[in-house]
Amino acid sequence: MDFLVYINRFSVALVLSIFFGNGAALAGVKDDFARAKQLFDSGDYKTATSAWTSLAEQGHSQSQVMLGYAYKNGIGVVENDKTAVGWYTKAAEQGDSYAQFKLGSAYTNGEGVLDNYQSAVKWFNLAAKQGFGNAQYMLAINYFNGRGVRKDNKRAYMWCSLAIYNGTQLATKIKGPIAEKMKPYQISEAQEMSRLCLASNYQTC
Repeated sequence: MDFLVYINRFSVALVLSIFFGNGAALAGVKDDFARAKQLFDSGDYKTATSAWTSLAEQGHSQSQVMLGYAYKNGIGVVENDKTAVGWYTKAAEQGDSYAQFKLGSAYTNGEGVLDNYQSAVKWFNLAAKQGFGNAQYMLAINYFNGRGVRKDNKRAYMWCSLAIYNGTQLATKIKGPIAEKMKPYQISEAQEMSRLCLASNYQTC
């Protein structure tokens, strides 16, 4: 999922929650986040990240995600992979799929943490089971190469198919190489696995 698409999606959710939220306090936090987002979009990165820091310290997961993004890319703050991972971790532990994906990427590449494929798979799996296509693509790669998990071409094919279904077209480049390592009946089984996984809303993957 593209980062800007992700942000735009929860920006819409913010507007809805302001009108249909669970109370004035929650709406106030959402308003503060939205104002910081406007500042960020206008180029006032320092003020935006300062506002998000206050919200993030109160446990607001979307602000934690934005701080992770800011520290990862040095926008409004000094670039710091370790700090980025810290904020992504806080959001990921609250179930944010984008943060979970970014943590998986950090553990894959050793950015801000020691590289650890098993930890990467853990976070990719959590995001993948929320329908996050890029995380599903990374799981496919890990199962295909046996990184952090036992090599399993059927599961690689399954996650690759689901990633494509969820709009990650990059996965089309590895689907063929995966299929070349499989027998026709294995491909059929993997296709059925994909169908059942999707039908169960990722509960039986």
